[in-house]
Amino acid sequence: GSDYWDLDDDGDWGSGDKEETPQQKNRKILRRSTAEAGTAFSIHLAIMCFYIYVHVYDATIVRRNRGKGFEGSELYGGRWKFLTYLNMWVQFGYFFLCFFTDIMPHSEAKIWFRKVCDFVFTTLAFPLAWVVVISFWGIYAVNRELIYPARLDEYIPLMLNHFWHTTVAVGVMIEILFVFHRYPSNLGGITALFIYSTAYIIWIIWVLTAANFWVYPFLEHIPPPAISVFFATSFFLSVMIYFVGKKVAYLRMGRWGERHRLMDELGL
Repeated sequence: GSDYWDLDDDGDWGSGDKEETPQQKNRKILRRSTAEAGTAFSIHLAIMCFYIYVHVYDATIVRRNRGKGFEGSELYGGRWKFLTYLNMWVQFGYFFLCFFTDIMPHSEAKIWFRKVCDFVFTTLAFPLAWVVVISFWGIYAVNRELIYPARLDEYIPLMLNHFWHTTVAVGVMIEILFVFHRYPSNLGGITALFIYSTAYIIWIIWVLTAANFWVYPFLEHIPPPAISVFFATSFFLSVMIYFVGKKVAYLRMGRWGERHRLMDELGL
């Protein structure tokens, strides 16, 4: 099968009556089976194609209704100031990276790319998808006019809204349930989340300074101390989601549980 991590290659894993060495047993645990590799490839290909479709559909709707319901996207920073839009590209970029890694021949580069995939998924793709979903639908439930005015229903199909704010969570849940991921240390994961969160906060404050408007209109109606609390709460939400994802990943039984335990022992 296709490998996940590599140890020193010293030949076959053993055959016949010859007893396996501890290293050979470890290799069996660490290497992905053909079925596991095939499942990962199929998921990555399918979800990557889904995001290609979503981006084409999104661009078609936006172009068709330019100037009608997308005023914010035509202001300073374009759509790149919206977390929803950034998330859509993060998700596509992640699944494309995984697909590219899946089709690479075995090499040191492939092992490195797989480590990158793990880091991007655990610290960015998974937490960001759920932050978008929880934040959007939470504010929507309180007062949709604060986040997604009813007038947008005339221009934006319901399906596209769910592509933006619902199916992103479905994609990462499929990934975490059926594809093995190695989480970084808690310090490394939280540090990465802090860097991402800080970078985005700096970006939307830059937009406020340069263009004199908040990316999200509801921020105009709350005092600065409350805005700080909102930002801090959003960061802690991402940390909570990170640990929930880690718990889900480590709850997988059988071979994955053995793999996690062995990698902990080996310091991989």
